[in-house]
Amino acid sequence: MIKEFKHTLGRIEFDLKFNYRITILAGLSGSGKTYLFNRMRDYMLSENDSNIKCFNAVDMFNISIEDVIRSCKNKLIIIDNGDLIVTGELRKYIASDENNQYLIFGRNTEGMGLPPLAVGKLAIKDKKGYIEYPKIFL
Repeated sequence: MIKEFKHTLGRIEFDLKFNYRITILAGLSGSGKTYLFNRMRDYMLSENDSNIKCFNAVDMFNISIEDVIRSCKNKLIIIDNGDLIVTGELRKYIASDENNQYLIFGRNTEGMGLPPLAVGKLAIKDKKGYIEYPKIFL
């Protein structure tokens, strides 16, 4: 499992830490989620990194995202517009998939059995981007 994605993408230095094999990146519209997705996709394409797969709502019209994801092994799968893409059978598949890691940009975590620390929001401060997870006090 990838524990961290640390790269300068565009003008922002991102240091994303992952606690689980599924991370939901939530946030309001305009909070930078799609910006980050686009920069990660650009990075994947420019570096020809076959260990990362990126999907967004536009891809839904061109390919069967579910079929591609089901064929992936040992990948970081990044999904923007997760509330549109990750539904029904794909949601169940991702929740049980032990072969890949997921970064899903969306708000709906229903049926995925995720702990609170698997859901964070994108924070950007002083040209540094990170995932801000909820603070849990024991």
